[in-house]
Amino acid sequence: MFSEELELAKKLAMEAGKIVMDRFGSYKDMTTIPRSMVTDADQESSAYIIGEISKCFPKHVVISEETELGAKLNTTESMKEVLAGYTSEHKYCWIVDPLDGTMNFAYGRPEFSIAIGLIRHGEPVAGVVYAPYDEDLYFAEKGAGSFFVNNRHNVRRKITVLACELQNAIVAYDWGMNHDAMKYFVRKIPQLAENARGLRQQHGSALGLCYVANGRSSAYIDFDVKPWDIAAALVILKEAGAAMTDINGKKISIASANVMASNGKIHNKLLTMLGGYNE
Repeated sequence: MFSEELELAKKLAMEAGKIVMDRFGSYKDMTTIPRSMVTDADQESSAYIIGEISKCFPKHVVISEETELGAKLNTTESMKEVLAGYTSEHKYCWIVDPLDGTMNFAYGRPEFSIAIGLIRHGEPVAGVVYAPYDEDLYFAEKGAGSFFVNNRHNVRRKITVLACELQNAIVAYDWGMNHDAMKYFVRKIPQLAENARGLRQQHGSALGLCYVANGRSSAYIDFDVKPWDIAAALVILKEAGAAMTDINGKKISIASANVMASNGKIHNKLLTMLGGYNE
């Protein structure tokens, strides 16, 4: 149903991956990173993706972290209302993160990605997440399953969550720049560590969520997300059979401020352990 849009998103994500890889590891002075290398890589990737989508689908709206509307969503207290109004007014809306995991990218770590999600009447219907360093490509279309491709290793397969109990689960997490969330989660670590097989800090929401879809983690908890962090991954997760809520168990949406995704078997246990978080 959305195969044309999905094929375009896959192509653009991989091409944008080449753009950001051209800058990967080229700056060694950490003091220059926040306002030079990362900003340039973000903006070049964003401009390329938006330009190509606009050529192919001129009536579609594109929201990127680097656009004026993206900046507004990043700062407004009424993000849900603004986003809901925007996506309901337009039949098709693309939400793009041209470089998710900028901290990893800046410090030469490979866990970063390009995320492109297609929204129809407010619902994610197609999504692509591409990790260019490893050439890992995740994609899904509503009703058609989730897939993982790595051309370097000649891998292509349908993916589903790893169905295991908490004692055999790897639980990944991130709190972004939210220091209150960090303090809250640190208090929960002992109980989680006692019950799970392992805990992993995973910077970069899009990849963290896709790792659940692919069975690399059994759960991912992120206390600080924006629409472009999760729009592409939500459909990938859903098609892979994941359970998704916010950290307090409320229904997830592209405007949610935090997210918990899991294999489903351990979701309620994690909610019980983490319950009561005050955004």
